[in-house]
Amino acid sequence: MVTAKLSGRHVMDDDGARKYRKVRGEEIPVYDVPDGLGLIEKVRGEKRWSGFCWVSPGTVSDMLALLPHVHPLYISIHERKVGRTRWINGLTLQMSHPAFE
Repeated sequence: MVTAKLSGRHVMDDDGARKYRKVRGEEIPVYDVPDGLGLIEKVRGEKRWSGFCWVSPGTVSDMLALLPHVHPLYISIHERKVGRTRWINGLTLQMSHPAFE
């Protein structure tokens, strides 16, 4: 299992010191966060999208355990467009319709 800490994404300046920016008089750390968990793209010539994202094996096992027993089951994807690329920022598997929450 890969565990990443936010402190490992702290932006460094040319001297190797951590960068901060001032917001309303407070020093806030500057982070270089990844664009997303995975990519999502339109399949050319078809009315569907295809995508992938990186999740832990335990999460996949839990999701697979729900598939045969819960009907209906919904997937909610939070995506963000960076340039011409669409990134998956969040993914949830849920038993209630996402539009009603």
